[in-house]
Amino acid sequence: MKGRKGFTLIEVMASIAIMGAALGVLLALVAGGLRLAKETNGRTGLVLAASERFGSMFDGLMEEGVSEGVTGAGFAWKMEAYPYDAAGEGAPRLLKVVVTTRDLASGAEFRLISLKGLPGG
Repeated sequence: MKGRKGFTLIEVMASIAIMGAALGVLLALVAGGLRLAKETNGRTGLVLAASERFGSMFDGLMEEGVSEGVTGAGFAWKMEAYPYDAAGEGAPRLLKVVVTTRDLASGAEFRLISLKGLPGG
């Protein structure tokens, strides 16, 4: 058998097994990346929906109370505004504003909290 060129059956089988294992690892990495991309996209949507609602509080005068709704992208939102008691005399009148968004599909939530000064305070 000396002088024959080529690979033995065992060498071919070993190389196929190594390529199969490498392909399996590669597919697992791609699947994990796609899952993370989907999760990140959902969280980005939550943040954007909360930021949009949060920005609307600067459009005009803010009043105490609760308002809520659902965006076209499938996120429920809730904005709560109630008096915030600042310590000290002569402290400005403030509203504590809490904006919560929830992904209706996954149940994930995101919350923004801020204080807004009221006129005459």
